[in-house]
Amino acid sequence: MVLCAKREDATQTLRYARQVMPTRSIVLQLAFMTLMLAYPASAQLPRGWTFFTTNPTSFEGGRDVTAAYQGSSCGMLRSVGKVTERRHALLLQKIDARAYRGQRVKLSAWVSADEVVGWGGIWLRVDDKEGVPLSFDNMMERPIRGTSTWSEYSIEMEVAPKAREIHFGLLLSGQGTLRVDSLNLVTAGPGRPAEKVLTRIRSLPSEPVNTGFEK
Repeated sequence: MVLCAKREDATQTLRYARQVMPTRSIVLQLAFMTLMLAYPASAQLPRGWTFFTTNPTSFEGGRDVTAAYQGSSCGMLRSVGKVTERRHALLLQKIDARAYRGQRVKLSAWVSADEVVGWGGIWLRVDDKEGVPLSFDNMMERPIRGTSTWSEYSIEMEVAPKAREIHFGLLLSGQGTLRVDSLNLVTAGPGRPAEKVLTRIRSLPSEPVNTGFEK
């Protein structure tokens, strides 16, 4: 059983498509917005998580209670039918970056793959107050492909003193299924010296939630 996501605002979705996906085609981005505006809401996601996709008829994303690395459920992205690498889906979460400023962070997670023809991986991005990425890694240079049992993957990066948000999650590009569980975001040592940053930050969680996808 898979609990799928509801549609999010198309403008915010396009922002993720531009910053997390490799595609940069304006024509594809405009078509993507049209699809997202027409996409009806569906079932709920795991608490604290969001689902985005470049094609809502080609992917499912949410909580999978049929498989897990630990506990009784995990997060999941799955293609529906034949899907090319130009189409993508994200399972994501974002938190307030203030507690991590001036430090390095490590994102780790256990991921399994089933017939991934395109590529996928975990991803991590640090944004400033304007939403401009300061650091970014989506495992595109070391992708998860094919079929594999549960394996641990990790990403490390610096959180700049002016960082505002940290975004992270799972990415699937093209056909196949990825499952994620036991995700963890921790500090991994000092970065550049911290400085006082006066910015008005909207309310965001200060740390990841529901990283075992049990709720």
